[in-house]
Amino acid sequence: GVPRLSPHPSPRPFDVLLAGQGAPAQGGIPRFLDAVRNSDLSTSFRLDYLNLMRRPVFDAGRLTLANVGRAFSDAWVLWRRAKRARLVHINSATVPLVTLVRTSLLCVAARLAGARVMLHVHGGLVELWLKDRPHKLLAHAFLWPANMLLAASEGSRDALASALGGKRIVLVDN
Repeated sequence: GVPRLSPHPSPRPFDVLLAGQGAPAQGGIPRFLDAVRNSDLSTSFRLDYLNLMRRPVFDAGRLTLANVGRAFSDAWVLWRRAKRARLVHINSATVPLVTLVRTSLLCVAARLAGARVMLHVHGGLVELWLKDRPHKLLAHAFLWPANMLLAASEGSRDALASALGGKRIVLVDN
């Protein structure tokens, strides 16, 4: 099942740092993050939020100098904020390769800050992208920093399980 944060007090000011694309982005991830932030979870957990979308991006998922710069900038900001959280819940489409590398960088930054990492894999491309062995090996190599993965569909969960050996993957109905 989904890991539980222990009820004992923590010296860190936040229990969970939610990280992912918010406004001005539109779509599943921003809606999901808004739903979590406006849910009853805030009565049980101290939540913080890091919007990784500062302005519209038109070259997402492609290897460009701007994307590389944003990836390192976002990882730096996430690392600084993650030092104040017990768990970082990263929300990402995760594929194609450029997005996979960026997601891995964010997970590493959170782990280096001393937080546990829950990676929520969104999007329908995961199943298609993870069909061949080279992509499965890349996913295995780049997703190691996540303590747990959440899949948004059964197909994504099965594809991730095929690439990662089935461990650390939970199906979450969005």
